[in-house]
Amino acid sequence: MSARLDPDAKKAGDEAKKPDVTLKIPRKLYDRIATLIDTEPTGFRSPTEFILFVLRDLTGTDTDDVEQVRVRLRALGYLDDEK
Repeated sequence: MSARLDPDAKKAGDEAKKPDVTLKIPRKLYDRIATLIDTEPTGFRSPTEFILFVLRDLTGTDTDDVEQVRVRLRALGYLDDEK
């Protein structure tokens, strides 16, 4: 008796593995991150690894995380005070 694969099972697995997307950032920013990684002991191996870490950190899934990000961005001057 041979086992046969369910064709629908493969389709479900393919949907779960969506391809990565390309995100464009200014070259100057990329170069600054690359320089930082090369000159400081950051623990990151590439600018991409650093950028992914920052984006994941800033886009926390918990509501409290989102509010903390807003507070940090407001303190840095990226968001206006809510009135």
